[in-house]
Amino acid sequence: MFGKVADVPVTKELLSSVRQAHKKYTERKEAEKMETLMKERRIEEDKLNRQKEKESLEKELAKKRKINEEEKDLKTKEKDLHDDLQRANEIFEEANERLAAAIKAKDFKELNIAQSLLEVAKGNIKKVTVY
Repeated sequence: MFGKVADVPVTKELLSSVRQAHKKYTERKEAEKMETLMKERRIEEDKLNRQKEKESLEKELAKKRKINEEEKDLKTKEKDLHDDLQRANEIFEEANERLAAAIKAKDFKELNIAQSLLEVAKGNIKKVTVY
């Protein structure tokens, strides 16, 4: 139509179109840049959220482990106390039997032994029931 590039007439409309095209181009580039920044920000936020969730989960698991360990310790202590109480009761029963037999036989030596056993049983029962 015009033949050569230099033969294109420079008009107000052409200049206006070039300015509008440049303005739209810079707006589009700015929008793309903002979109990229927003995507990167969302990715970072997602990473932070996942990290926080992971840390929270680890803390929760640590709490559960600690509670389980404490529960195990308490069960062990309870079993030990139960065994101690049972032994104290056995000593108490033996002391009562010896006491009864000593009274019937009027054996003061056996009475002293029975009394000592009763004191031991009483002390053991007192230690167990303090908990």
